[in-house]
Amino acid sequence: MAEVAGAGQLVAVAAASLLAAVFIAAVLGRRRRREREPAPEGVRRVVGGGRGGGTDVVIVGAGVAGSALAYALGKDGRRVHVIERDMTEPDRIVGELLQPGGYLKLIELGLEDCVEEIDAQRVFGYALLKDGRNTKIAYPLEKFHSDVAGRSFHNGRFIQRLRQKAASLPNVQLEQGTVTSLLEEGGTVKGVQYKTKSGKELKAYAPLTIVCDGCFSNLRRALCFPKVDVPSCFVGLVLENCQLPHPNHGHVILANPSPILCYPISSTETRCLVDVPGQKVPSMASGEMADYLKTVVAPQIPPELYDSFIAAIDKGSIRTMANRSMPAAPLPTPGALLMGDAFNMRHPLTGGGMTVAFSDIVVLRNLLKPLRNLHDASALCKYLESFYTLRKPVASTINTLAGALYKVFCASTDRARIEMREACFDYLSLGGVFSNGPIALLSGLNPRPLTLVAHFFAVAIYGVGRLMLPIPSPKRIWIGARLISVACGIIFPIIRAEGVRQMFFPATVPAYYRAPPPMEDWMGPVHTRETHGGSVGDWAMVPVVETGSSRKGPVQLIGELEGLAGRGQDESTVAMAMDSGVTGVHMPSGNCAPTMGDSEGGSCLASRHMAGILTAESGALVCVAEMDKWQEVIMPLVDESVERPEVPVDEHAGKGRVDDPGARAAVGRCGKSKRAAGGKTEGAGGLRAANKRAYLVKKGC
Repeated sequence: MAEVAGAGQLVAVAAASLLAAVFIAAVLGRRRRREREPAPEGVRRVVGGGRGGGTDVVIVGAGVAGSALAYALGKDGRRVHVIERDMTEPDRIVGELLQPGGYLKLIELGLEDCVEEIDAQRVFGYALLKDGRNTKIAYPLEKFHSDVAGRSFHNGRFIQRLRQKAASLPNVQLEQGTVTSLLEEGGTVKGVQYKTKSGKELKAYAPLTIVCDGCFSNLRRALCFPKVDVPSCFVGLVLENCQLPHPNHGHVILANPSPILCYPISSTETRCLVDVPGQKVPSMASGEMADYLKTVVAPQIPPELYDSFIAAIDKGSIRTMANRSMPAAPLPTPGALLMGDAFNMRHPLTGGGMTVAFSDIVVLRNLLKPLRNLHDASALCKYLESFYTLRKPVASTINTLAGALYKVFCASTDRARIEMREACFDYLSLGGVFSNGPIALLSGLNPRPLTLVAHFFAVAIYGVGRLMLPIPSPKRIWIGARLISVACGIIFPIIRAEGVRQMFFPATVPAYYRAPPPMEDWMGPVHTRETHGGSVGDWAMVPVVETGSSRKGPVQLIGELEGLAGRGQDESTVAMAMDSGVTGVHMPSGNCAPTMGDSEGGSCLASRHMAGILTAESGALVCVAEMDKWQEVIMPLVDESVERPEVPVDEHAGKGRVDDPGARAAVGRCGKSKRAAGGKTEGAGGLRAANKRAYLVKKGC
């Protein structure tokens, strides 16, 4: 009986094991099938990429700022989850003109191809029209590549291209859903709660949540002190098959009571934006709007556009939008950050909104780049306070110019304001430095606050000078004094709202010098074959680096290293990459010595060829030696200021620690090594290997 019972138990165990195996196989098979299935509408699945498990950043909103930020952070290797309320193509009447300064930032982010294939039009400057007179002001583009110019387009088409670009990265997930609230715990934002397209309530967690949900943001009150002003509204029309007085230029018509903007948005369409002062516009339902446009606005439209303007009114495709202005007044909150129109808005007269957004993204990306880990919310929050100061010179210049120009360009019955408006038109008509300076400010090519103030008061003084000729009179002197007073009343409140100290003296703000937290606090997760799809064991390459003259992804880079290993370089192949997302080098065997131990320039790291490569402001150097033997790699910051630190080889080396805190090193453990690099090394860096451990430091020891 005992033998029968024992046999029965064995059969039961075997049956249970078989059932368990079948269950596991079924689950794995279902997961593989799900990965092969197309993602539902509005959702992009993540396959590989990122920095280990979980999400690094949650972005609320996939508009211009949110999509561009997702791509920038994703390109740096972070796992990004973007939640957007509506993934369909937006239909807006603003956000259609990108200034040349914004286009340069777009190039810096690697997104310049997003203005292609959307029938975008190149813009080379502005034309001012007033009372039958006109003057053309060209962007100062002489020192730039021929491709650099402004771009005008349909806003929705541009946003869809940005979304496609972000979604092309495997570590960026785009999902359609409505964020209802931030998830807070002990004063720290841990993520967001949102409702999916199907109505399901979900939560998304990440060390950093960035809110980019636009001018109608319902989350900004928790992250800033919003003071939204609505000085006017835009009435938008699309004029078809008409020729602007100055092709490929934006047109500002100094009309009564306020300016009118016209610019091309495609090869056959021109956007016309009629500014209506105040928060109320004539009713479209009662026909008041059409009557207002035909009787008040149409007579001030240039003859070349008149017929198309009337046709657009009769067609009935009239759109309206409130013009909002809101200075940046952040409330630093651990775990969260505001960006885009949710954070800072200015009057759209100068078309500077996207330039500010892209500039902010570049600043934030550069601040986050050195950080391998974002989980210390309080330290990260303190560090990112520098963002608010570093962005100020560009953002405040464009914001102040937009607000000041709008007030100057509006018609008035006040004689001093009339003179200021006339002086501005005549000043810009002078050409030379008088037009190049202001247009460089407006275009974002030279966003300097002091230059802005200098030109603004130069206009006021020019206006006073005109009043004094030919003979000054008490009345003219009084009007001149009031003109100066009007100028001060226009610009000083805007500067005060922007912050005088941060705008003009950012270097005096302590946050300007805020350094990243200590290296030991920011060790990131190990890059492994599973998360990156590599084929040569665990590896330590950034998601995208440049090798030579071309940009290559991790799989290609691994393939090249594997190829070198197959040509007898398996014991000494050394490659280096700079974790900047755009800079790096793959050292072919011709630039390396047969072993790591050659002291007289033999090491790749000591070669003069490398000296010109390692010039990025920040990044992690990665030594890849005997790729199939590496077990772990830790990639902290590289400190370019370290001068030949003494780095002892001890028991801490394999644990990612270096005794000298000044020597910020990339530390790894190899399965074996030839011998230690001996002697002094010159140039970019030095490699030391001993006791089956190696570290790489920026400057030799």
